[in-house]
Amino acid sequence: MQLLIPGVFATLLVAATLLAQTASKSKVAESKELRASRLILTDSRGRDRIRLSADEEAASIVVLDPSGKARLSVSVLKDGSAGFHIYDPSKRLLGEFASMADGTSQVVVYNRERTHSSMMAASQKGISGFGMYDAQDRTIAGLLLLEDGTRLLALSDRAAERKATLTIDNQDSPSLSLTSRDQRTRVIRVQPQKD
Repeated sequence: MQLLIPGVFATLLVAATLLAQTASKSKVAESKELRASRLILTDSRGRDRIRLSADEEAASIVVLDPSGKARLSVSVLKDGSAGFHIYDPSKRLLGEFASMADGTSQVVVYNRERTHSSMMAASQKGISGFGMYDAQDRTIAGLLLLEDGTRLLALSDRAAERKATLTIDNQDSPSLSLTSRDQRTRVIRVQPQKD
């Protein structure tokens, strides 16, 4: 019995020492950072669902659907440009929000067949606008607010040639420009009355 008590005591002392070492190691592990240039998060079936990556050119997060197709991405490029993109199940871009390095911001949405798109943008220089585009990215219609305060609404034909432009200049004088198929242009201006 006398030998048993010191043996139990020694075993308890060794166990307590090991537990203390494990506890201090886990505290150190909790306080450390996880550093990697690429990290992939998977679902319970082992399928990639989120990919995080970073290198000298860009940092990005890509969210994938259960079939492994990218559906959403967020990225920041080396020049400071940043973007948020949404894709359909066929990996076609459906929408994006971007902030460019020059301070321009834009939102673009596409229909699924990519036959039309719409864009709203604002620049650091005070120009903002809304545009609608065809499958070849040619302007169908545009609405602009220029730096000097001029407002402009333009409509194009199927060949993307501007046919009608309504302008209100920075003096609040309206004008309408109409162009025919044979390229004849007629401009109507309304001048303010002189007192």
